[in-house]
Amino acid sequence: MNDVKLYFEYGGMAEEDGQNENQASMPNEGHQHPGNLSLSLPVLSTTTLGHLRTFDYDSALLSYYEAVVCSSSTLLDDAKNNPYRHLILPMAMQSEGLYHATLAVSAQILRIADPRFRFAALDHGHRALRCLIASLQRGQSTPKYTNHKQMSNVEIDEILGLALMLCWFEITDGCRPSWVTHLKGIHTLINQYQDVFIKNSRTSDVSRFFSRYFSFHLVLARTTFRVEDDITFTKTTSSKNTGNTEKTDAIMQYYPSISKLTDFLSLAMPLEDLDQIDSYMGFSNSLLLLINEVADLAWKYHSKESVETDLPFVREQVWRLRASLETLQQTPPPLANNGRVNGASFYPFTTGEDELLERTVAEFQAIAEANRIGALLLLHEVCASRFQRPDLFRIPMSTETESADGYHSASTDYKTRYVREILDPMIQNINHISRTAALPLWPLFIAGCCVTTEEDQITVIKIFEQTEKLKRYGNITPARQVIEMIWRQRDLGVQDDRKRRHTAAIASGIYDSNTMSSPFTTKGMQSFEWERAMLMMGGLKLSLT
Repeated sequence: MNDVKLYFEYGGMAEEDGQNENQASMPNEGHQHPGNLSLSLPVLSTTTLGHLRTFDYDSALLSYYEAVVCSSSTLLDDAKNNPYRHLILPMAMQSEGLYHATLAVSAQILRIADPRFRFAALDHGHRALRCLIASLQRGQSTPKYTNHKQMSNVEIDEILGLALMLCWFEITDGCRPSWVTHLKGIHTLINQYQDVFIKNSRTSDVSRFFSRYFSFHLVLARTTFRVEDDITFTKTTSSKNTGNTEKTDAIMQYYPSISKLTDFLSLAMPLEDLDQIDSYMGFSNSLLLLINEVADLAWKYHSKESVETDLPFVREQVWRLRASLETLQQTPPPLANNGRVNGASFYPFTTGEDELLERTVAEFQAIAEANRIGALLLLHEVCASRFQRPDLFRIPMSTETESADGYHSASTDYKTRYVREILDPMIQNINHISRTAALPLWPLFIAGCCVTTEEDQITVIKIFEQTEKLKRYGNITPARQVIEMIWRQRDLGVQDDRKRRHTAAIASGIYDSNTMSSPFTTKGMQSFEWERAMLMMGGLKLSLT
């Protein structure tokens, strides 16, 4: 692997944390495996941690991963829908590196509630990283290593599994920026073995999961920061070079102006299941591709002038994306052994299993819908905030040249409506939609960044308080902190702007509300508010998966 130096240069595993959270207990959660989640936190011995540096509780970490982590990773917990239990766990029993990576993730999650697990997390994480580097070295030192097909499928799967688990490990550690390094490693390997990977994705559950993990994390990352600064896609091969043009032609019916990256991501997606809600992501592949198209549009232009020059195309793209998002119908997956035949219960009366099915279907639909509205809100922000042309969102395919100011009120109405359509169902169903890792963190984040009233801010904080109580997902707190940074900067900006205007009015004797422009206005393209906030927070690279 040519990019093996990625990992040789990666030395951030043992950096000190900022501030550890106070000790807290892990709540027991109800799930489809109610008996498993009563497992308590493994008991640590300070002496063991401080002196012997060995772990006689590794079996407890593994049990915690199987009983709690796996059970809360996906909306459905079966062989088809839970790759963490049915793919990663068996691989961990065959691979030393994946074994340590699995324990590292388990300890990292436990560390959110109990900081004493920090050493266990770092130790197993470091061991897993060493195994990954050793695997890459073996592949690179293969005699006559003249092409990238020397490594076996098993070796490729092991390396990808290690990179995936280490990516998860870093995201759980408050979204350490190094998670992008591992995502880049996954992309590099998938790209180098693209022909084999695309072929295997049709038959191999392992390859399909790796592709799905990469696509999911990459696309949502592209909505929060410029991933292209870290991962280069110039060598991405299109379907024309993989003999898969028939599939792409069918997908083009959904996405007529498809981007090269969307084309690449779609190659590993079953065409017949594009609109089916994924149990791991919480929404469909169709929506994921549309979100990628929105992100692609957002990063395509580097100045307001370039947007104006290409305005007819931009307007057409916005309308196409908005129409696709508004008409998208996402469907829950078939639920195995759910007590139904042809959609109707075969129980003589409504039973607990039947009610569970209804709740599960409602959960799928609520989470998927929140993400769909989040995509519409993101598209609106691309037009109104980044392009500074809210009229693009309101009047598609129009050639009118009226000033965008005339559409400010309507733009605000769209934003308010989308924010409410995300927040209201979430606060009403918070206990159901937050029980797994598929909780709609991404739309919550977008909505939180866009709220304009104190009432909505309170709602956002309440939702975050409920989700953070779980002490299981390490990317929730950083997401909340970014939102709060945005709110603080707005308040400070309003105060500073008032002071500047007041001073200018006294000096000139005239109070002109337009004297001072926004403190964030630049000659280049306007940044998203969350971009600026993450930059102020030390270059945070947020993962909202």
